[in-house]
Amino acid sequence: MLQHIGLDISDKSEIDNFYKELLGFQIVREFQINRQLSQKIFGLEKDASAFLMQKDYLKLELFVNGDSKQPHFGHICLKVPQREYTCHVAQQKGYHVIRKQRQHSDLIFLQDGYGNLFELKEKL
Repeated sequence: MLQHIGLDISDKSEIDNFYKELLGFQIVREFQINRQLSQKIFGLEKDASAFLMQKDYLKLELFVNGDSKQPHFGHICLKVPQREYTCHVAQQKGYHVIRKQRQHSDLIFLQDGYGNLFELKEKL
């Protein structure tokens, strides 16, 4: 059983602007990772703020890293109510919305400030 997914984020403002307001996650716990533990586990020599977020049964552990990473195929797919409205609000907040029209449906991805991708499906 999946317990949580760990992701890096650009800065703490992503918690409210993207994860809470757009995707509907709530903070379960906030904590700090010290430099020694960060080096031992992740190979990063830096202190970091971390946030455990939850929406329904999905938990995300978000680490404030600041540095964007290279392009990748990794993404998380979420079912959301009012997918089009979520995209509209994301664009108003300055987040990148990627839309690919297909024959029978379209694909929609949101990208947070760090570059993490979230595929959105309509929750019926």
